[in-house]
Amino acid sequence: MKKTVLFLLVLLAIAAKISAQQKGPHISFEQTAHDFGQIYEEDGEVTIKFVFSNTGTEPVIVQQVNASCGCTTPEWTKTPVNPGKKGYVAATYNPKNRPGEFSKTISVTTNAELQPIVLRIKGEVVNGEEDLTSTYPATFGKMKSSAEFAAFSEIKNNETKVKYIDLYNPTDAPLKIESADLPSHISIQVVPQTIEPKGKAKMGISYNAGKRNAWDYVLDRFMIKINGELIDKPFTVSATITEDFSKMSEKDLAKAPKITFKEKTFDFGTIKQGEKVEFEFEFTNEGKSDLAIRKTHASCGCTAINLAEKEIKSGKTGKIKAVFNSVGKVGKQTKTITVITNDPKNSKEVLWIKGEVTE
Repeated sequence: MKKTVLFLLVLLAIAAKISAQQKGPHISFEQTAHDFGQIYEEDGEVTIKFVFSNTGTEPVIVQQVNASCGCTTPEWTKTPVNPGKKGYVAATYNPKNRPGEFSKTISVTTNAELQPIVLRIKGEVVNGEEDLTSTYPATFGKMKSSAEFAAFSEIKNNETKVKYIDLYNPTDAPLKIESADLPSHISIQVVPQTIEPKGKAKMGISYNAGKRNAWDYVLDRFMIKINGELIDKPFTVSATITEDFSKMSEKDLAKAPKITFKEKTFDFGTIKQGEKVEFEFEFTNEGKSDLAIRKTHASCGCTAINLAEKEIKSGKTGKIKAVFNSVGKVGKQTKTITVITNDPKNSKEVLWIKGEVTE
């Protein structure tokens, strides 16, 4: 009896194994993607072998392998792979003259699948010798810099942020770096302050928006001294300063000011060059507390702005007078006036002046 049971179990195991096999040829890759990580151009080609098994009941034949780029050379098992056996598809990537990240595909056509199987490789090619021209494109005297402009794209009026600039000394003598004519809201720290020959440093630029006491887009400049000598080229810092409303409660927001413009666009039609046009943009404070006009500025010096009142009580109306001067202008014109307020839900409004100037 025991022998009969054992025999039946063996038969069941064999049947299960047979049923688990795919009928016909069937290909199963151990992996379909590979990340080389960082590779160095001077080290030459890199290769990954994608191994597969035939889990079917008939031989697998790799019919065709195509790479997405001439930089990738494929190789594969050319003979039929019998059931239960293994084969491979190899991909060799050539990093020569190809710095930066890469992502390539290899399409594998077999007799086992209706659609090609897609294998993927990726990585990053690192140039062993640093390209100083692209890394440090800016020049200040004898010093090279990664930038000549630092942009604080958005900073709250109560924030201090820091940006870092990379510095390089291409000379054969040390360079001591100092700043000059710094605005009170900007501070600079260079580490190390003296850059050794062929050495590098970082310049940290700290921007205190609260001390700047301004709104929206603003520019500042400071000078650089190298070994005590003032360099005749300013370093520029820009910032877009916005008001921080994040700590306002729902109750505060319900009592906040609210600016509403009667019209946001003035179309003056067609005028002759040299003529001036005027328009008053009327607005109302529909909120429950005083509306403060933080700043108004035009996109062009050809547009003058006159604001009678900067504080508007609840329910009251204010006006922004705009005067467009067409001297030196011709053709279609589109100018803007940006209005910054303490309305927490609409702190920045853009008004438009449009029309055409003929000669």
